[in-house]
Amino acid sequence: MSLAELSRFVLQAQQRNQLDEITGVMLHNDGNFMQYMEGPDQAVASAFGRNCASHEQTGVILLCDMPIDRRHFGEWAMAFAQPTNSELLALSTANWKAHCEDIRQMSPRVPELAVLDEFWRTSQFGDLN
Repeated sequence: MSLAELSRFVLQAQQRNQLDEITGVMLHNDGNFMQYMEGPDQAVASAFGRNCASHEQTGVILLCDMPIDRRHFGEWAMAFAQPTNSELLALSTANWKAHCEDIRQMSPRVPELAVLDEFWRTSQFGDLN
């Protein structure tokens, strides 16, 4: 995916998510994406379905799916960052399913959210331009 294609993809996701009241984060490195989405059940399910049906996306894996008590990344229609290979690997291989209930409650003891939060606090949000 070229930089222009990536920029267009992120912008489209942000615009669609804003309309659908979806918030969260999108990470990208070397053709691999990871998304954390929050919002109305049907809207998130539809967005995930679009991701799975897209011919541009293959190997989609659902790490955790359940209602949450409050949004964790409520400020962003879809914030975007580009972690290193090792950062994305750590986030994508974390044991999300083991902590679904704690994630639902946004418990501070959830290691996966702690890793995502730490990355988010320390990463540089740059534009794609």
